[in-house]
Amino acid sequence: VGNMREIFGVVILNYLYYTDTIACVDSIRKQSLQPKRIVIVDNASPNESHTKLVERFMRDVDVDVLQTGKNLGYARGNNVGIAHLKQQGITNAFISNPDVTFADPDYFSKLCALETPENVAMIGTRIVDEHGSDQSPYPVAVVASRPTSEKLMTFLKDLAKYMLAVMRIMPPVKRGASGESSPRQEEAF
Repeated sequence: VGNMREIFGVVILNYLYYTDTIACVDSIRKQSLQPKRIVIVDNASPNESHTKLVERFMRDVDVDVLQTGKNLGYARGNNVGIAHLKQQGITNAFISNPDVTFADPDYFSKLCALETPENVAMIGTRIVDEHGSDQSPYPVAVVASRPTSEKLMTFLKDLAKYMLAVMRIMPPVKRGASGESSPRQEEAF
């Protein structure tokens, strides 16, 4: 694990709403630090999502669009993308829901600058909606079977400092049968 540095990939699991996925990738493109690869996994959407995503990203050499044969659910669908990154030698994966945009253009730079202790396998971020309300499912907690190291505690404090309101969930929108969503107003925090 150690420091993520600049070698990481992003996995985005799409189901039906390809316009959200496109907006997510567009916000990633505005980051000051770019991932080595973006993997979009279409989780067997029963609409034209896979075709639309392939058409949109076929010229992007650092974006791969995959499709599962059946809907694998959230975890297994993301695992398809993680396995694809590993096949390319990328072991640091950032998992993003497709309805997320990155408001802070230095989000990945800040994340990669964190010195991660060896006993940390996964970190999360604070997620806020368009009104600034916290949407994160769980507060930061330390679970350890042995005494927590000072290095781990420092890491968690730094993480909390950096991850304040840098991601947001897009506001709910009415969706048509085709999976297209209405335009959204983008706001930066």
